[in-house]
Amino acid sequence: RGASHDQDRLDGVGMLTMRATSRVPHRALWSTLAALAMGAACSSQPTSGTSTPSSPAASATSSTVASSNVPSSTVPSSIVVSSTVLPLPTTTTATPGTTAPVKAWEPLPPAPLTSRVLTGSAWTGSELIVWGGASRSEGRMADLADGAAFDPAQGTWRVLAAAPSGLRGSVQVAAWTGSEFLVVAHSVLGNETSSSGGARYRPADDAWTPMAVGPIGDRYNAASVWTGAELLVVGGHGSQSLADPAAMAYSPTTNRWRVVDTPDFVPRRSVNLAWTGTTVLAVGLIETCAAADVGPCGNLKPALAAFDPHTSRWSALNADALGPPGNPDYVYGFIRSAFWTGHALVVVDRTQSIVVYQPDLGQWSAPLATGCAHTRATGFDLPEVWTPAGLLLVCPTGDLYQSSEDVTSWTKLAGAPPLEPVQQPVMQWTGHELLIWGGQLSKQFSPTSDTGALLAP
Repeated sequence: RGASHDQDRLDGVGMLTMRATSRVPHRALWSTLAALAMGAACSSQPTSGTSTPSSPAASATSSTVASSNVPSSTVPSSIVVSSTVLPLPTTTTATPGTTAPVKAWEPLPPAPLTSRVLTGSAWTGSELIVWGGASRSEGRMADLADGAAFDPAQGTWRVLAAAPSGLRGSVQVAAWTGSEFLVVAHSVLGNETSSSGGARYRPADDAWTPMAVGPIGDRYNAASVWTGAELLVVGGHGSQSLADPAAMAYSPTTNRWRVVDTPDFVPRRSVNLAWTGTTVLAVGLIETCAAADVGPCGNLKPALAAFDPHTSRWSALNADALGPPGNPDYVYGFIRSAFWTGHALVVVDRTQSIVVYQPDLGQWSAPLATGCAHTRATGFDLPEVWTPAGLLLVCPTGDLYQSSEDVTSWTKLAGAPPLEPVQQPVMQWTGHELLIWGGQLSKQFSPTSDTGALLAP
């Protein structure tokens, strides 16, 4: 159950941390997909995953705090923070934002792709790239090895060139580098899964280049982020235990992978990564198991760490505000997504409660509520997205809300998109519009979707 709730985080413009299955029985992949269908019932909303800005700092935002035991002097000096310490609101109740006209969703034109979930995606600055994944119909799954790109300005799709032979299936990690789309996938073969490798796609000439074989192996629920020079991958699971190595990095320049030494204080479950411009912040869970324990022991606690890609060193940060020990919401992977705002780290949990960490103060906020009404009804389960104006969040009802920059007030922007209730679709912010496509429908047999929608807040 812990693994089934681990977070897939879309991290910023063009960044995606994909959940994917590893060398596990075929039924384990079904369980992962089934967990998506249960997501909205288990919480008030969706993955990630994550979206981490690909630029050094997305936009200014202030944070809310409750005091922490970590003095600001322990924060790595390389973390980019605001030059001015912003006010720190302490309210724990969401307040209504200014009334805004309710925006209208527009359906996307039909895509030249079959329905799918566990798909890799990226926003390139002019197109939404969608590649790979798995389709599911009446409980049967099939690997996919094709992709397409949508141009919102023209309102048209184009089919991508064929990927390298053998590259197919559910996406483990994907990223946009500024010129290339990086993707690593795995294929379901019989009762097991196996890595199908990785490749780099260049939209400029519609061409693919195979990536070197690396140590990523067969894992699911890994998190990834582009640092400006490397693709950093952290965490994930193998068939019976946490995947090894715990972290690795890929350089497109050299076409090489390297293993990143990872201390025990670095989270490896339910991991979400955020890039500050100089430092990667990793938030998630660590296992505190006895030496005699074999496999996952279930003893989990929240963790926050900072990684400097220039020195390849980690620093431990205080994560006490992320949840009290014994709280089932964090024991089962409560962290949904994390975003760097330019000043602070915003973390969203399974119940759509929010906490904010401000590195220049070394402090966490008290829990902040969102604009969504609490419900256990299965419905929409969409990733959160950070924009320059604040956090975009879709409630299980489908209503779209946007937060203020300090995440203390909310404005309803739109009602439900013109789609059947869907879970974990591709969801990207273009800088002007919110794009949604694909995913898994909240209905019997959890079939996959091939429809999408666009909204210009």
